[in-house]
Amino acid sequence: AYFGAAFCLGALMGIPGLVLEQRLKAALRVMRAANGTASAHALIRASTLLASLIGGYVFLLLWVLLDDLYEVLPPAYASGAQAALIVGAAYFCVGLLRNASAAAPGSGNERLPVMIGALIVLLHAGLACALVSGMGLVGAAWATLIALIARYAVPVVRSLRAHGASLLERRVIVVLVLVCVLGLLLPWIPLAGNTVTDVVLRGAAATILFWSLAHVLGLLRGLEVIAPYLRRWKMER
Repeated sequence: AYFGAAFCLGALMGIPGLVLEQRLKAALRVMRAANGTASAHALIRASTLLASLIGGYVFLLLWVLLDDLYEVLPPAYASGAQAALIVGAAYFCVGLLRNASAAAPGSGNERLPVMIGALIVLLHAGLACALVSGMGLVGAAWATLIALIARYAVPVVRSLRAHGASLLERRVIVVLVLVCVLGLLLPWIPLAGNTVTDVVLRGAAATILFWSLAHVLGLLRGLEVIAPYLRRWKMER
């Protein structure tokens, strides 16, 4: 039950990347039909950057508010806080990898995805057996992180082999550094000591600092490429 709560909380990080990936694949099908390779690569870079910004922001909120959130739960659940953060990091990475791998060519082998899936299941089971005995919930979370990254790293490698470095958006690294710096600093800021007040103040500080620095660092430039497809998705709904 403790890992279940941590897993559900951490798995929320995967939602932004999944939504963007669905729109990205639909847009890429149209572009491929029109042979718009350069436009497709620009769209993949913009989608990956947007996934890193949204996912990074949500992960930052989880990181800085985690202790306050777990204060609301029964004390027995406190051991799952670190596990929730690790699972959140795993799904944040998955959101980035899913968008970056959108251009992966088909393997032509129907058995390959099944084989990869089976290997990942075995990897996860092996890691869980090795890590849980010594690390408990945190070991299970690390097993999940490694297995998920291994699962989605394969199509990313295939995308890069097929299309080269034109798919890479280097500003994603800046986003990751920004999330890490703010995540390490904000929890140490002394606040009121009241859980509700601290959640509001820390969340507001994380929001203002993250998006202000993202603007100053130029991380929001170029996102207009994907805007028409997001508006189209909203109208289709």
